[in-house]
Amino acid sequence: MAAHRIVLPLLVLGILGCWSLTGETSWEIHLMAKSSSSSGFYILNDYQDTFAEDSGSTSAFPATAVSNIMLKTLGILRDGARWAGVQMGSLFSRPHATALFVVDGVSSGAIASLSEKKFTVDQSGLTGSTSLDMQTMFSGDNVATHMSKIFDGRCQTRSISADQQAALAGSAEGSFSGGDQFTDTVKMIRGDSSVLVPYGLETKGLDVGTDEDVALLAELFMIHQTMEQLKELKNYANDGAPDIYIFTISTIRALELKYGVGSEKVLVATKLVQSTIQKVTKDLVGLYDGKILVQALVLEWNFPEGPSSESLAEAHDLLKPHLASPSFEDFKSDLPQVNLKPDAIESPYLCFNLKKALGPSFKVKCPETNYWTESRYVRDADNNVDDGYEDGYRDDVTANITLGNVDGGRSEGFAAIFLITLFLGLSLGLAVYAG
Repeated sequence: MAAHRIVLPLLVLGILGCWSLTGETSWEIHLMAKSSSSSGFYILNDYQDTFAEDSGSTSAFPATAVSNIMLKTLGILRDGARWAGVQMGSLFSRPHATALFVVDGVSSGAIASLSEKKFTVDQSGLTGSTSLDMQTMFSGDNVATHMSKIFDGRCQTRSISADQQAALAGSAEGSFSGGDQFTDTVKMIRGDSSVLVPYGLETKGLDVGTDEDVALLAELFMIHQTMEQLKELKNYANDGAPDIYIFTISTIRALELKYGVGSEKVLVATKLVQSTIQKVTKDLVGLYDGKILVQALVLEWNFPEGPSSESLAEAHDLLKPHLASPSFEDFKSDLPQVNLKPDAIESPYLCFNLKKALGPSFKVKCPETNYWTESRYVRDADNNVDDGYEDGYRDDVTANITLGNVDGGRSEGFAAIFLITLFLGLSLGLAVYAG
């Protein structure tokens, strides 16, 4: 089915189910959203015409392969990087650095065009939750880790985000900025907001006393601070080891949820994001004398409306006997997390009924029961599987299916290992026969 018809869970609005020290358990709620055609992969600074000039002549940029495609520009080819929009980089004439801005989980049209060279994006496999998407795009031996191994740790690598999991996903062996640094930055800005002025981050209507507002300012401030640190370092820009920079902006969606899409504060925030990307790009190009690739991946989504007050009340009534706290006010204040007593796992239909109460905009997961609501696969006359995608929305379906002895996948080295084993066996056989 066409990628644009796939509806993916946007925002993980809960915490993975697990037993806590208090004996409570949590369920996970996903808000459904459609990927947006306004998403884009932008080339902010090319190097030796690495990317195709005519973006309209190539297929959509596969967002889940971004790490492998970054490796391809550095001369290392993996199976997941066979996208025609980028040429194979040279091992002997590679850029001195590559940088990627990731803006995820924002409403369609939130970010204006960042460059004339823009590719459409295939968002299949992503969720709209920044931390989860970064873990998907940079799983395993990501671009920063791979290049650091090749060059024995001499690569400068930075992965910056307010979301610690997102920062960690893009990092090389823990070399990231997030977590405690973000918390300290928030405290510093609240203590003295004048530190924002040198970077053009004047509050301009944003309130440093509000969590959502200061989070965006702190995230952008961290990116600017990283550039200041890089300018103070010496000799790394021409040491022969390519440097990797990942800047992930994860805080716009919280502003949209608080103030509304298209609100004045959201418009101020998106302008600050765009100006930050432009300024940091200019600084990076100057730092590396133009011998750097700078890209931006903007992932936008179409959000449905959330649950009505009536559906929330119905969900509360349904869950009340199983809630850690039966109070409706506690239930609302705890959202998006739903804290339940352990006996909830003994009610197999509770998860299904909760989904019905919340309505079609949400998907509910009950980890302890390993049960997703409305699991349904239907085969047609041609033995094709209908996985529940209708009218642009994916049904609330995720099933654990075992298909007998069907192989679940092979390692990248399977073919080579097979041939080595085969010819070794044949050689030994011929040697025994000749003897």
